[in-house]
Amino acid sequence: MLLANYEWNIFIRGILFPSIMFIILCGSSYVILSTNVGNRLGFLIAATGLAGWMFLMSIAWMLYGIGLRGADPSWKVRSVITGTENLKIAPNANVEKLEKMKFDPTWCRTDKDIADDPAVKAAIKLKPGRAQEKALNEAEKALDVVFHERRQAVLKKTGWEPLCVGMGQRGDGQATVDATLVVKKKDPTLTPQAIFKEPSEYASIGAYRQGGDNALFTLGTHPFHIRHSPHWFVIQVQELETEKVFEQAYGAGRVPLKKADGTPEGIELTKILKTVNKAEPVTSVVMLRDQGSRRLPPFILFLSSGVMFIILASILHQRDKQVMAIMAKAKK
Repeated sequence: MLLANYEWNIFIRGILFPSIMFIILCGSSYVILSTNVGNRLGFLIAATGLAGWMFLMSIAWMLYGIGLRGADPSWKVRSVITGTENLKIAPNANVEKLEKMKFDPTWCRTDKDIADDPAVKAAIKLKPGRAQEKALNEAEKALDVVFHERRQAVLKKTGWEPLCVGMGQRGDGQATVDATLVVKKKDPTLTPQAIFKEPSEYASIGAYRQGGDNALFTLGTHPFHIRHSPHWFVIQVQELETEKVFEQAYGAGRVPLKKADGTPEGIELTKILKTVNKAEPVTSVVMLRDQGSRRLPPFILFLSSGVMFIILASILHQRDKQVMAIMAKAKK
């Protein structure tokens, strides 16, 4: 009755299920071994097999970042600065170079650029099929190279690479910005730097990145690092324009209500427009990439299980040598 009435929440199940698995799998192996070779030797063989299995499993976990893993990489907000003139107080000294920079739309490829590209127009005129598809892909790749070179020129000049809308890093960083600048209604104390009530009250007007690209070597498309350089990311937002909309109040029979002075009675609603209010200051959110520790737990397991396997295997080896020495003496 006590077990039936217990609240089996996710925490208890998380402890109970692996424990039962460990007891059934490892315990059954130990019981079978102990009935054949004895309790002590059976335990030693079972422990050696478990250590070797964990050693191999931790290698797979390290390579693919699965299984037992640590914290995932994420953006950590270092400061929220309102007004470009205040960028000098940012934790990264190079952020002040963004004071006089304005995000240029010509750094990013748009649908209009694709439609106006001569190579794309020539590919469209081809007969529909694989040849046309291949020509379109090559034309778009060539166009991407052009815009990439434009952003690299900005990087060489200012130390900051512009990021366009749709790029993975910008989308990931924008989610962090929304979580920082928008007040959490359930508990506002969780967002002390929030300055907006809703994400629809502002728009991103620019994004820049710096650092985080010191790969030791690249295998295919995957870069390998020994130590990451600081990876900074700045997203600039600006408040959208608003207008007051008067909503008339009506009485019975849809008769408009009026105040004592004859003016209409109603309420004023705030309507948010989709145009940036350039009179409002620019807010810059400065973030630093936390590389996380996804592969640290399996690496620790790799070392510990490897050392344990070597120790247990050497003990078994020494025991085998002693048994063979005793058997050799008995034969003499």
